[in-house]
Amino acid sequence: MQWGSGRGGRPWRRLVQQIKVRDQYTCRACGRVTEDGDVDHIIPLAKGGTDDPSNLQYLCREPCHRDKTIREMGGTPVVGCDADGWPTR
Repeated sequence: MQWGSGRGGRPWRRLVQQIKVRDQYTCRACGRVTEDGDVDHIIPLAKGGTDDPSNLQYLCREPCHRDKTIREMGGTPVVGCDADGWPTR
């Protein structure tokens, strides 16, 4: 096993930082500017998505990233978001 590879590795951390800067720490779903967010795969890896920057977006952790993840798992978000991941509030 190579240390520094995979999701916790240095290349991934660099890519995450690149996406945060590209998106200016602005949630791509609700428009909130926050450092409390996550880099999200627009098309999940499990559904054929990639780590290409064009498939990555910055989302605030609560509620946008949490709700998108819940929807992708077949659940219903607690706070309303439409099918495209945009808040309905």
